[in-house]
Amino acid sequence: CLQARVRRRTGSTDRDHRSGRECAAWVWAGRLASVNRAVVISHVPRLSAGDGGGTSGAVGRGRAERDVRKDGFGYDTYAWTLFAAGRFADARDASDHALAFGIPDARVLYHAGMIAKAQHDNARAKRYLGQALKLSPRFDPLQSRRARTALSAVGG
Repeated sequence: CLQARVRRRTGSTDRDHRSGRECAAWVWAGRLASVNRAVVISHVPRLSAGDGGGTSGAVGRGRAERDVRKDGFGYDTYAWTLFAAGRFADARDASDHALAFGIPDARVLYHAGMIAKAQHDNARAKRYLGQALKLSPRFDPLQSRRARTALSAVGG
């Protein structure tokens, strides 16, 4: 269940859920989805790929995201799902497309850095992980810590 994954990722407790904090977020997401489906859909494959929720369907959802959006965030989502599936060469190709849009987004840079690290391209990993953390040191409660650890591992 996607809601359970969000609770795990955000550290929400059942008490938080019952109190309505999380429900308010889902109501907001539903309203946003009715206005712009592409904005909300991008979080589904990222959650699926990023939390061990299984990669078989995530790659398909990432591809669908890329096909719907056709922008840097769509390509980044696709790249991240390919990375989670262990398809590093394909992930790098999709990530390169995302980077070509020139989006100043720490998550896009982080994903590019982690993909490069998986391919043992430490110079590229160091560059993108460093840029991500410089742009936004706390871009994500979980991923920013992973970025710092990965940057240290590649000599940054």
